[in-house]
Amino acid sequence: MVDRGHRELPIRPDFVGKNLPTSREEQVAATSDGVTIR
Repeated sequence: MVDRGHRELPIRPDFVGKNLPTSREEQVAATSDGVTIR
């Protein structure tokens, strides 16, 4: 599970595998090799 931020409601996840701040235009690709930001 990846937490990218960008919350529109006051909700926070209880468990986060990776905290990865991104812009709204960026995409996160999670593969077996790791995490890539595009």
